[in-house]
Amino acid sequence: MRRLIIAAIFLGSFQFSIAQKNQSIKKSKTAPVIDGNISDWEFDWQGDEKLAYTICEHENVFYVRLKPLDETTERKIIMFGLTLMLDGRGKEEGEFGITFPTSNQERMMQYRQNNRQNNANSRQRTRSGAPNEEERAQRQLVIKQKLVETSKEFIISGLTDNPIVGNIENENSGIELALGLDENNMVVYEARIPREVIKIKEKKTGSELAIGFETGFLDVEAMNAARAQKADERRSRAGQNPTAEGAPRTGRPQGGGRNGMNTEELSVPTVVWETVTLE
Repeated sequence: MRRLIIAAIFLGSFQFSIAQKNQSIKKSKTAPVIDGNISDWEFDWQGDEKLAYTICEHENVFYVRLKPLDETTERKIIMFGLTLMLDGRGKEEGEFGITFPTSNQERMMQYRQNNRQNNANSRQRTRSGAPNEEERAQRQLVIKQKLVETSKEFIISGLTDNPIVGNIENENSGIELALGLDENNMVVYEARIPREVIKIKEKKTGSELAIGFETGFLDVEAMNAARAQKADERRSRAGQNPTAEGAPRTGRPQGGGRNGMNTEELSVPTVVWETVTLE
């Protein structure tokens, strides 16, 4: 089982934002096991065209599961992280934040670089051409599986003045988080959050709890700056002059990219809020 926690991500200037109507929180007869396998949940999915989720309670513990409904939203989660926000005042602000997973962008880039090198060596040995679509899809799935399996770092915000940073190997607060893949190899998310941990155990019947989900997003300016720096380093190693300070540096247009990425959509966080009445 892979579990992790991290701090809330600040909202961008524009985002997909969906607010759901207030309803009583669902009471589960049994506690779902937080292991990345979502088949043991009692209730159906709810949500919108970007994210589907289930929120329920069992014996003063909140349980949350979530899955993206399209590849762009999935990439935002697996590459840039997902923040779960809870607010015992019923406000869409997030007194308490958990991000799961943390940003995997650097590790994904490293996996892809290793993958490209292995592919080049394989083609050199077999003298075969470029991989076909099925081979590319399989290699991307392998990278996704590695990211799911190796996500460990966590940060909690809202419990102390400073974010709490740790590792899932020694997490003992009662909070549990898990990533997995469903039958369609899409990323799925599970969380267990005791009421007492987020200090709302004494909330009266009828109090409202706001629960929000916010994906991470691609920082296009930082991406283009990193590409320009690498290009300068390659020119320097080749004995060429690097790009002059202040000269225009162009990256890929925001509308598209490699590996089917739409950088314009990836640069906007997806945000969903649900307000439930406690019983």
